[in-house]
Amino acid sequence: MNYCIEENVELTPSGAGVVVLAVPGFTLEKLGLIRGIEPGTIVLDVTNRRNIISEGKLSQAECLSKRLPEGVFLVKSLCTLDIEDLTGSSNCVKDVPLCGDSSWAKNFVKTIIRLLGHRDVDYGDLSKSREIENMPLRLFPLWRSAAGISVTTWLLLFLIDWIRELVCTHGEKTWDRDAILFGLFSTVQHASAGQALILLSASKLPSTIEDYIYLIRGTKYLQLPNWLVRWKELTSKLLPMILFSTVVHSWLSIFLQTYSRSSLPAGIISYIFLVLVVLLLLPVVKLSRTELNLFFSVLSWLSLLLAYTHTVLARWQDLTRLTCVPSIFQLSILLPSLSIPAHIPLILPWIRRKVMNIRNGHVYSGIYYQK
Repeated sequence: MNYCIEENVELTPSGAGVVVLAVPGFTLEKLGLIRGIEPGTIVLDVTNRRNIISEGKLSQAECLSKRLPEGVFLVKSLCTLDIEDLTGSSNCVKDVPLCGDSSWAKNFVKTIIRLLGHRDVDYGDLSKSREIENMPLRLFPLWRSAAGISVTTWLLLFLIDWIRELVCTHGEKTWDRDAILFGLFSTVQHASAGQALILLSASKLPSTIEDYIYLIRGTKYLQLPNWLVRWKELTSKLLPMILFSTVVHSWLSIFLQTYSRSSLPAGIISYIFLVLVVLLLLPVVKLSRTELNLFFSVLSWLSLLLAYTHTVLARWQDLTRLTCVPSIFQLSILLPSLSIPAHIPLILPWIRRKVMNIRNGHVYSGIYYQK
């Protein structure tokens, strides 16, 4: 397709309140001065770049702002969303970054974002548009973070269990080839199980913390801490890695025959629920947003609760025995021992009802009184 770009263009008729600029990114480089926009108009720039902008260079939005008439407000946003996110067919609520030099114009765009069913994240003035424009061009940013967390956790647990095996049983075992291989595969099995339980528990904590923040503040219309937003974004990326570790643990348990029969039912059902949770992340699953959130929450919490039960039943002797180095299982139950009790008050009917009201848009003055 050929694009014909004039040096000076009349972008919109006079009197328009909001102009959405959605053109190929490379055409902005050929634009001259833009005329025909009355003062007070908001220009919403949703264009995307072709290449990552290097540090120190002006973004497309910054260049565009220099071509707009005086009194026109430019806001950069929506360029991180797919067409499915704009039409509502993705059934996924996303954090949408925006930036601009006018607070009034940004508040107007925030309303548009909320009407589309997403959450706005204010990045500040227009200089932050460089970061926003680079977001769609970065390859697997969250996947790299999730993989780093997953691998680091596994390696730490593997190292702890290997040191424990060497130090705490020194002089008690004969280290021949079979014993070394059995110890190696047992350590891999234990590290995979411990990592899966820790990460599954960690993936459920953000929603619990978010619900408590909503209860205390009485509204969902607030800026969540950046660390909590990023933690919550990592949840969906951690789940496939948790499933992989669970598969490794299950197969090694069969071949090494180190499992306890009393713990098998809880472990198998937890594994099935985890598979269903990961399947819910696939775009081919056509459920409403309410249905998806309900199934995801219930199945993931049941999987965590059953995995915790499985660990306690399978390794009760390791959990109650103190050695020179804590076992993987003693370490892995610490986080779920905090996250599960912390979530219990939130499932009480009168508290859950209030949380759901807040998530549906109700605003309260505090924990008890509605405005």
